[in-house]
Amino acid sequence: MSLMHILMLVVIAGLCGLIGGQLMGARRMNVLLAIVLGFIGALAGKLIANYFHLPPLWELNFGGESFPVIWAVIGSVIVVGIYTFFSQH
Repeated sequence: MSLMHILMLVVIAGLCGLIGGQLMGARRMNVLLAIVLGFIGALAGKLIANYFHLPPLWELNFGGESFPVIWAVIGSVIVVGIYTFFSQH
C-alpha cells in the first residue's frame, strides 16, 4: 500500500468521523479525533454489517483494501455516541 493510498484512507476516515460527529451533535471534536473515530467506526460498522449479513452499500477500494463508507458513518455515529456519553459524565 502506497503513501497516497494511506493518505486517502485517512482523509475518508476523517470525513466519515466528522459526518458521524455532526449527526450525533458532537461539538468539541478535532480532526485527529474524527480520523480515529472514523477508523473505529469503519471497523465497528463492518463488524455490525457482517454480523447481520448486510450487504456492502458503498465501498471505496484503495490498494486492494476496501473502505466501507456507509458502514463507517453508521459505525462512527455509534462510536461518537458512546464517546460523548462517557465524556460528559
